[in-house]
Amino acid sequence: LSCSAPLDPTPTDMLTVQITLPHSKSEIGLKWQVSEISALGELLKVLAT
Repeated sequence: LSCSAPLDPTPTDMLTVQITLPHSKSEIGLKWQVSEISALGELLKVLAT
């Protein structure tokens, strides 16, 4: 599981996250509000296990 998130603040306060799943080779592109970044952390913990 790899995750990349460019840390350049945008005017909309949205964070774009690309998640690559190793078993399927598919990429998931997510847009998260910066205020919800703790929820994103929880999601990544679930995906990584």
